[in-house]
Amino acid sequence: MDVGQIEIPDLRAHEQVATLDLYATSLLAYGRETEAIAMWQRILDEHPTTSRYGQIEAKVANAAGVRAPELQRAIDRCDEMGLMTGVSAALGDHIRGDDVAPFESLAADVIAGCGSARAVPRIPALTLFNGGVLVALRAEDCTNAEAFAAMHVLNDPSQSNLYDNMLAPCR
Repeated sequence: MDVGQIEIPDLRAHEQVATLDLYATSLLAYGRETEAIAMWQRILDEHPTTSRYGQIEAKVANAAGVRAPELQRAIDRCDEMGLMTGVSAALGDHIRGDDVAPFESLAADVIAGCGSARAVPRIPALTLFNGGVLVALRAEDCTNAEAFAAMHVLNDPSQSNLYDNMLAPCR
């Protein structure tokens, strides 16, 4: 049997999902939220058994300005694993931009859910607070950059040296 003739049943579907997701992400990056949501919805409709279903659902909710229920549960419980996946999914499309608002909103909710910035689990804190610093610096928003850095250092004091050089343009 020729190896090239072997069919992998889910490969085509996997490639379609990946391609449509990339296209939707590109649409979102160009500010075409409605088209991006429609493309992600197409994935959900045409591929209801994809292993990425939850991730795509979260992208739809995030683009529509609605928090995914899984992330809200993780916030309410200060659940490390739920926050790790939820924070990354919620902020993934914003990390390369310069809009600090999604980081501010999510940080406030996560801190409230966990009780304090210090109580936020380490990995989600890194994603949320360090990501907030980077986006704020890109937006030339030193006030928010310093606020996110302070939250991260409060959460993990070993990170204080990280921000000395990063925040130099603000000082």
